[in-house]
Amino acid sequence: MSNLTYLQMFVIVLLIPTLTITLVCCLVDWKIEKTIVKYQILFKIFNLIIFIIVGKIYIKSVFSFIFK
Repeated sequence: MSNLTYLQMFVIVLLIPTLTITLVCCLVDWKIEKTIVKYQILFKIFNLIIFIIVGKIYIKSVFSFIFK
């Protein structure tokens, strides 16, 4: 596999799910904001946890590509 196909796979595997999660989070967050503030705080925490997990996977992938 060339570097280009690795890069394309990297983008598909990591960026698209991240963008999808972000979009869903924004939509749900907007709905929650209209209804109950209490759940919005819980959702912010959930959103942060997702961000940390995705970030860890992203950093591990970058390092595994660099040190191959």
